[in-house]
Amino acid sequence: MNKIISNVIAYMDHLFEREGLLASVHFSEYGYDLANEEAITALLPYRSHNNPYCRFVCSDPVRHERCKANQIEIREKLKSEESIIHTCYAAASEIAYPMHREGELVGFVTVSGYKGEGGERIDPLLWEEALLPMEIPTRLTDVLIPPLVAMLERALYDTAIGAPGELNNILKYVSDSPSDISLDRLARHLGRSRSYISHIFKKKTGKSLRAYCNDLKLVYAKKLLLSTDMSVTEVALDSGFEDTCYFIRLFKEKYGITPHKYKKSNLTIQ
Repeated sequence: MNKIISNVIAYMDHLFEREGLLASVHFSEYGYDLANEEAITALLPYRSHNNPYCRFVCSDPVRHERCKANQIEIREKLKSEESIIHTCYAAASEIAYPMHREGELVGFVTVSGYKGEGGERIDPLLWEEALLPMEIPTRLTDVLIPPLVAMLERALYDTAIGAPGELNNILKYVSDSPSDISLDRLARHLGRSRSYISHIFKKKTGKSLRAYCNDLKLVYAKKLLLSTDMSVTEVALDSGFEDTCYFIRLFKEKYGITPHKYKKSNLTIQ
């Protein structure tokens, strides 16, 4: 793994473990064009708000689309601001910091998981139990998040692949929802045939689309195992695996340890 990307992940884990800050990374279209497959894959577990309330909100496809629209709204505001505090339609609040490359916005970093004023509480009980108090610790985030932004900007500079390519269009679409991707859906989205998508994906990544999606889901599952109290079955379902036994087998094949033992051992595995 690229050293800077590795440092970014270690820093975000540190922010959560030592400071209780749930940081996440959100790319713009331009950011996706710059990032390579390794960066997109490695950062997948950190590209969504990893708290029970936000996961519940995004579990519904219609609400998930509203969450994507919320990110666009944040990006527009950050074009002229150094940071913003934003409350989404589901009454969850976050603070966002912009990432730039050569003066152009390539995405943003948020610290999320706070109760917001306004919006609709989709599940009032879960909202009350899962989210932190309304006051975001801006004095802390203003010190700790800019170094993370700088590392991410450097990572995009180092891993940039040049002009946007068709593979990155595929990777962007797949990484937005790896649990709900099929060759048919991807082919329709890109206006290509199933055989073409399958061929170019295997040629460029060395993996089938299904294997790549499973890898993305396993990376996300690994994060959930260490950062939540969810059971292995709950992690499997939340990561997009309908069959827990299949999830356990894939996890052990990839990481050499069962999900249960990994959760108990608190190991760091690549």
